[in-house]
Amino acid sequence: MVKKLLELKILFFIIILLLYSAIASSFVSARTNNGGVNTLKAFFLKKYLGVFFLCLVTSTIFSQQYRYIRIQKSGTNITNYINLAEIQVIDIDGVTNRSLAGTATLSSTFTGGDASKGNDGNTNGDWSAGSVLHSGLAGANEWWEIDLGALYTLSKIKIYNRTDCCWDRLSNMYVMASDTPFNTSGNNAANLTAALANADFTYQFGAVATDGMQVVTLYCASSGNTDFETGITLVNFNTTINNVPDPSKVNGYEDFTAISTTVTQSSAYDLTVNVNTDGEYETFTRAWIDWNQDGDFSDPGEDYDLGTATNTADGPTFLSPLSITIPGTSTLGTTRMRISTKWDEDPSSCDNDFDGEVEDYTVNIIGEKVFFDSDGDGIFDNIDIDDDNDGIRDADEELSCRNSSVADVATYKFLNETFGTLAPGDRNTIPSTNYCFEPGTGAGASCADGETWILDDGEYVVVSKITGTVANDPQKHSW
Repeated sequence: MVKKLLELKILFFIIILLLYSAIASSFVSARTNNGGVNTLKAFFLKKYLGVFFLCLVTSTIFSQQYRYIRIQKSGTNITNYINLAEIQVIDIDGVTNRSLAGTATLSSTFTGGDASKGNDGNTNGDWSAGSVLHSGLAGANEWWEIDLGALYTLSKIKIYNRTDCCWDRLSNMYVMASDTPFNTSGNNAANLTAALANADFTYQFGAVATDGMQVVTLYCASSGNTDFETGITLVNFNTTINNVPDPSKVNGYEDFTAISTTVTQSSAYDLTVNVNTDGEYETFTRAWIDWNQDGDFSDPGEDYDLGTATNTADGPTFLSPLSITIPGTSTLGTTRMRISTKWDEDPSSCDNDFDGEVEDYTVNIIGEKVFFDSDGDGIFDNIDIDDDNDGIRDADEELSCRNSSVADVATYKFLNETFGTLAPGDRNTIPSTNYCFEPGTGAGASCADGETWILDDGEYVVVSKITGTVANDPQKHSW
């Protein structure tokens, strides 16, 4: 009975959808230059028939579902074997590994490296442990594929590398997902092209760290159409994402995930988006950032309204620049930022085939930095002008050290400070001087091991090589 009711509900939904589409199609001319009458009709049709439509049908969330996962070499490796420990395909619940019940296939098989080793539940990457898959050929486009047995809404694919050697084999790969079989064999470029054409989701990565693990997050597909020029003309976030796409709109979706920026928890950054409204029309623009890296944009605080724009070929949205504070609880590492602009109404993060455009970018989140208070005076050392509280300003100590007649080599450690009127990153340098970053307590690039004898005090500190002046360290002395 439940199944019968569900079938009736789906049939009813389809009938209403067809009715809505038939009526709406009579007003397609609303996006032409015929004037405001049709536009007004389209507006009321969208708004009020849409409300009627939603009242008739129980609210349902539609997410992209996949059954087939393929990992395939891009053809740019020195050695092109597929040689991996385990591939976990994680359900939308974030826990269930759907690959365990799947059927795996390899483009070719090396003795002892069967395809099933990739979904046997064992992440041990040592070949001698008997749980590492291995293709038999070194063709340019070798692949491993799994049929999950049914359609699932997925969140992540975790790829575990071999660990006893050959780590570079987990590099330069495509990860593809589809709801239909790939139905391709062989290991050449034509095979890869056919597989990519069949994929509903594609992700490409380059080098992976030694014996590391690659995590691929499956975000829902979203794309505008190319019927009109409505689109995004600029995305600027934290200055390092400063992308001006090709002004000629070619696609409804652009994958700019190779463009990234690094942000710090609890810090604020401006986001500016410019758009093309394609004439005297109004567009609505939103941004989403997956702060908890769970593969969707539906969690509280991940949706940002950038406002509207009207009658502009390349103008900022009404709320640009929008200040975005990175949540202190956000997950560290790389995540996805999605920008979408749409004619006449707000876009959703998974909209498709609409008058507008979608762009994806990468955001790298690092931890909030906490600094020492060396002298215990209640002022953190990255702000304190006299870190050791000896009555001599740090700047004067620096100057004294730099001007010393016996100092022939110096090493600078510093945080991302402005150093007076200089912008961050624009620092005066001294010839024959090595520079490195001082991160404080938290994530960030730091000086090399062996230089930890300098306090992470947040100030840039000069260390002079003064031969023989310090008994226990004749080579180094800190000021």
